[in-house]
Amino acid sequence: MISNYNALKKYLFRSLRKIIRTLFDFLPVKINQIFARKGYTYFISRKKKFDFKTNIYGTKLFIKADSQSNIDRVATSNIFINDDFTYSYTDPIKGIFNLNLDNWTMIDIGANVGTYSIAATEAGATKVFAIEPGRTFKRLKYNVNLNKLQKKVKIYNFGISKSNGYLNWYEELNNIGNAHLLRDKNDIDLSKTNTFLNENFIKVKVRTLNSFVKENKIEKIDLIKIDVEGMEWDIIKNCEKIIKHHKPIFLIETHRMMSDIIGYDCITPIFNFLYKLNYKSYSFENNRFVDFIYPNFPMDTFFIPKKNNKNN
Repeated sequence: MISNYNALKKYLFRSLRKIIRTLFDFLPVKINQIFARKGYTYFISRKKKFDFKTNIYGTKLFIKADSQSNIDRVATSNIFINDDFTYSYTDPIKGIFNLNLDNWTMIDIGANVGTYSIAATEAGATKVFAIEPGRTFKRLKYNVNLNKLQKKVKIYNFGISKSNGYLNWYEELNNIGNAHLLRDKNDIDLSKTNTFLNENFIKVKVRTLNSFVKENKIEKIDLIKIDVEGMEWDIIKNCEKIIKHHKPIFLIETHRMMSDIIGYDCITPIFNFLYKLNYKSYSFENNRFVDFIYPNFPMDTFFIPKKNNKNN
């Protein structure tokens, strides 16, 4: 009975959500902008393209957002409404705010338009290295300048990969701002996803994490956030010396679907590698860190060295 009730509740909620979003599709752009600036981005039209400025993740900081970018809408939403009617700010950023780090340094790999990099400064970060190779770099720069954070947030227009060189940046047509770094579009299996890639790719420079840390003489790393659409393992697998020296906390997107798309298991090696280096894995749920063991992982995983387990 309970499962049937929950299934009915989800169905009714999804139906209501569809009705509300359809209503906003018929409303003028100015009305959509008013709701967006107030933080009701969960409801605004996805079909109408417009910009708006508002706060991110409930902080006093803000960005210029794109109505058709899912990343922007989540970051600027007052609430995130799940299918089970629960309301919360997105959990990974809440996890960062609950790490209790002082005067900390962050490397944000896959910074996109800068929502995590910017919000991290309000969570106590005194130095953020925000790395974004694609077209969204211009918006990253704009948003950092918008908040006058140039001294705290340093931005870099290249990617991080397993070797130095160049790759092609293919943006997703149905998820503006999201992209894949590939040698060729055929490197991923699009039949495994609803993703459609823009044929107008751009060639971008990529560096290894080892090279980046050495070239920028980074003396302290407290948190590394990695969201690179399946390239997470490529980035960290040759960085054992950096990890042992700095013992950073990792926030890594561990998306099950990515292994299907790129054709090999890109998730399991991350867990095995960091477990061997004395890390524990956590999700952040219901305002607390939840200890779990692979393979029971969520979409975003915090890897915390055992010396820092006071954060759970």
